[in-house]
Amino acid sequence: MEQLASGKAARDEMRMSVEEHGSDSPKAKDAAEKIGGIATSRAFLVAQIIEDAKSSLTKAQVQKIEDGRSEICNWIEGLLSAKKL
Repeated sequence: MEQLASGKAARDEMRMSVEEHGSDSPKAKDAAEKIGGIATSRAFLVAQIIEDAKSSLTKAQVQKIEDGRSEICNWIEGLLSAKKL
């Protein structure tokens, strides 16, 4: 739950910093760095949970998770390359 609250607070801080000081301001850059740090922590947490869960999943379930992760990554890459995200 703390991850969700931290992420929301960082996104809110970023939005307010951009609105008040512009997207190139030092405050906006600091806020963006916080979002990056939270995203990194979240990624490691998800990886740990998946690693721990794999031992109790079937091979088919593990494959479904890996396929879903791959699909999400491809979707994000597509949005980034189209500059929609």
